[in-house]
Amino acid sequence: MNFSNFKIGEEDYKFFTSLPKDEKLLFIYDLICDEVYGSGSFFPEDDVFTLDPLDESAPEGQVEKFREFAKANLNYEIDVNIFIIRDQIVLNSNSEKSLNKAIHQMIADGLILRQFELTEKLKYIFHHQKFCRIYILLGREFPLSAN
Repeated sequence: MNFSNFKIGEEDYKFFTSLPKDEKLLFIYDLICDEVYGSGSFFPEDDVFTLDPLDESAPEGQVEKFREFAKANLNYEIDVNIFIIRDQIVLNSNSEKSLNKAIHQMIADGLILRQFELTEKLKYIFHHQKFCRIYILLGREFPLSAN
């Protein structure tokens, strides 16, 4: 693998230089993994994935396709499944304790979240495990200190 072949844009470089030393290594690791294995997220070339799942006016056919995609990509062997769609974070889990732990970790990492009410349509799309919550990502700040 030749590292001189990696090219990143100006925005990514600014982000990289703003990271703490230990996270810079993770950034490079992610870059390598994306190159070798491909991106971790997969969205087929289909109009349904331009849909905003929180939009209540979405056509029923698109909602069904999105539901099938979400259901097919759940991993029932892990504690918490997380979907990130634009600025929306969807969490599914069979354990409320694990779900709360994941949310607290995101907040401790500096994410500013606002919980979004699950409507019937959203429950139909995303609620495939015992507990499901949706958050809107409002921003990010410095991580919280344990002190």
